[in-house]
Formats: sequence, C-alpha cells, structure tokens
Amino acid sequence: MKRLQPPHSLTLCGLSFTLLLAAAATIAQEPPANQTAPANLEPAKAAAPAVDPPTPSERLPNAPADACQGGLVFDDGKADKGYSFVSSAKWGMYVQQVESRDIPSRHLQNVCVCWFQKPGDGDADFEVVFFAADGAKPAMEPYAKVKSTAKALGQGKLDAKWHSVDVSGVSVPEGTSYIGVRWQPKKEPRLFVCSDHSEETARQKAFFGEDRSKGWIDLETTSDPIFIPHRALLLRTLSHAKDWQPPPPQAAPAASATPRVEPNP
Repeated sequence: MKRLQPPHSLTLCGLSFTLLLAAAATIAQEPPANQTAPANLEPAKAAAPAVDPPTPSERLPNAPADACQGGLVFDDGKADKGYSFVSSAKWGMYVQQVESRDIPSRHLQNVCVCWFQKPGDGDADFEVVFFAADGAKPAMEPYAKVKSTAKALGQGKLDAKWHSVDVSGVSVPEGTSYIGVRWQPKKEPRLFVCSDHSEETARQKAFFGEDRSKGWIDLETTSDPIFIPHRALLLRTLSHAKDWQPPPPQAAPAASATPRVEPNP
C-alpha cells in the first residue's frame, strides 16, 4: 500500500514554525542593549593583543633600565601601594624572604628599591639590611647593612622611582635570607616603600618591625587590613654571575722613605 505524502503546504508551515522557534530562542539568550547579561553567561574572550605586554620596567613610571632587570624579581613592576610608619617611630624596617638557591651567585651586586614620598619631592636616607633566618622569621640582628640616599624621589605612587644600591661587598649565606630596607620615620616621615597588590603576583613572605614592636610582624598574619592584599615588595636583588670571583685585595702602597736631611755644617 502506498503511503500518503503530506501536502506541501503543511511541510512549509512546519518549517516556518521551526524557524520561528529558533529565532525566539536566539532572542531569549541575548539581553536587550540596556540590560546586563546574566552572570552565568561567559563573555566572549578578547582577541590577543598585537604587541607583547610591557616589561616590568615599562609598567612603572621612571623605572630605569637597570632596576635590577635580570635579577631576582618577585613584583610585576607596578606600585599599587606604599608602606611606611608613623612619624613617632624611631626606626622601621620591611624585609622580604629570598633563597640562596634562587641567586646565581652568593656575591651580590645591587639591591634595587622602589620609593615614593607623599607629599614631597626630595632625598631620603635609608639602609639596605640583610638578615639570616632564625626559625621561620628573620634574626634580630642583620649580618650586613649598606647605607644609601635615594635622590629626587617622586611624589605619590604614580611617580614612584627605583633606586639602585651597590652592595657588592655583601655575600648571602646558604639557605634563607631576608633583604629589605630600614629608615628613620622621624627623619623621613613621608617616605614609602612600594608594594605590589596584584592578584596575579605570587605572595612573597615579608615582615616588618619597628622600635616599639616586640620582634618581627608577619605581613600575612597581622590584623592590619592594609596588608591583606599584599603580594610582594618592589625590592629586587641582582647578583654577580655564578663563576664571578671577588677581586683580590689590593696591597697597600709601599711607604716612601723619608729623605734624610743633613744638618748644615
């Protein structure tokens, strides 16, 4: 027995009805222009930029090319915040953990620090300090410190500047060290060391201490809310090459003989 074919008009009607349902579904998934898309709908991914992302030295205004580039860098190069102390503190320090295995040579060359003043535009005295580990914290006394002066500091974090300190006489011991900065807030009450709060930056162990605190305070466990988003200090270490050897000490010049003066006859 032959099967009866449906009329062409019914087939066309069915097709039209299917197209209408598809159009309605499309309209239901696209919110009006003035309405925010639901949170569960993922936005389209943006096309990759045509140029490479900026290097850390390009992200931070006024960063010199030698801001310890190629050294031990934990930050993304952007000064998100700055840390300081109350002006009544006699001294204060911020230090960051480093491991000797991450440094090509234990003979250091430079330590680079990002600073700014708020307000102001001048110079500031400070020290680069080096501590060995005492358990899970820095020791109380540094094994080395180097004095320096940051010149012509910028005003505010948008004008933050790097300052490179020659520490070529310092060698780090094996294992964990803490490298940082120490200054006198009474003398430099407007000085701030830069910090990275970017979520993409891995959190680095850091501590601070001052004359009124009892020992070191861990930035990760302190109750001060300013440190909750902390990731890294903008403090970098550059060492000599692995096979570098310090130059031998120079011998003192031989003292010239004092000429003998004969008395007049």
